[in-house]
Amino acid sequence: SGVGEGLLDAQKKFITEHLRSWLGSFSKQVENSARLRIYPALADLIYRFVTFHADSFGVKTQEPRTVKP
Repeated sequence: SGVGEGLLDAQKKFITEHLRSWLGSFSKQVENSARLRIYPALADLIYRFVTFHADSFGVKTQEPRTVKP
């Protein structure tokens, strides 16, 4: 449908033009500087959520990252 396709295009554009450029770096900074363990976990959750959706749109994210166990 036209409306559904428009929404998917808007999500793809938002990920491509906004989130992709800084989300990986932000997540790493939170991991390296947070005093409470909850914040790196939340940053990782957001990173993985956005990456999952970016992959479904065929959008490459900034760079692969690994999370310390």
